[in-house]
Amino acid sequence: MEVIDIVRRLIAVSGQDVEPDVQGSGIPRGEIDRQFLDSSAIREELGWQPRWDLDGGLAETYAWYRRSLD
Repeated sequence: MEVIDIVRRLIAVSGQDVEPDVQGSGIPRGEIDRQFLDSSAIREELGWQPRWDLDGGLAETYAWYRRSLD
C-alpha cells in the first residue's frame, strides 16, 4: 500500500472534503524503503485478533486526535 492510499483512507474516515497533498517520498537517506508487520505468530500462539481493521483504526485514531486537540 502506498502512502497516498493511506492518506486517501484517512481523508475518507475524517469526513473532510480535501485533496491529498503528499510531497516527496518520505524516505530519508539511509532509511529502509519498507517495513512490514506480520501478526501470524501471535495469532497462532495466543489466538490474538486485532480490534480494528485499517479503516477502523484510522477512524479511531482520527477521533482520538480530534478529542485531544479540541
